[in-house]
Amino acid sequence: MTLIETRLGPVAIVKARPDQLPLVMALLDAAAAWLEARHIRQWLWPHSPEFREYVARRIGEGEVYLAFRQADGAAVGTLRFEWSEPLLWPADPDGAGYLHGLAIDPRLHGHRLGEALIEWAKGHVQAQGRSRLRLDCVAWNQRLRAYYESLGFMYCGERPEDAENKAALYELQLGENQAIPARLQAI
Repeated sequence: MTLIETRLGPVAIVKARPDQLPLVMALLDAAAAWLEARHIRQWLWPHSPEFREYVARRIGEGEVYLAFRQADGAAVGTLRFEWSEPLLWPADPDGAGYLHGLAIDPRLHGHRLGEALIEWAKGHVQAQGRSRLRLDCVAWNQRLRAYYESLGFMYCGERPEDAENKAALYELQLGENQAIPARLQAI
């Protein structure tokens, strides 16, 4: 367990256990429904049974995390990692960590919880001996792209994600001297 400070107070980040699949899926479902209600097609919604099975496998592999508000134990976010992503990033000679499925309880938007979880993800990836954090989003989602760029991620191009969408690829170089954005230092 790791404890991070956020605008919501201390938040504990833990590996999700198999019995916590309903919590993970509830956060992913709430985030996807929020996006869908705003006509933002970032994720397919509703989630398929195959996606649920995939998340269950990833939990079993120890790469899905849950964030719990310490004050009341409420699940407030989730994220997962991949350690290779050959479809979108075929060239990866020295390894990177790939952040996927970052979802925040939509009722908590505006508290910079996503930024705090990304900060934690940087340290997690470095602890795995990786020097880069990568992520992607649908290429047409300009608001999300601007968000990632505001956090220091560099745009690395686009790749076909499926028959209808292209993925915009982002990378953040990690290192000991990497500065934390000023707006996060106050959290």
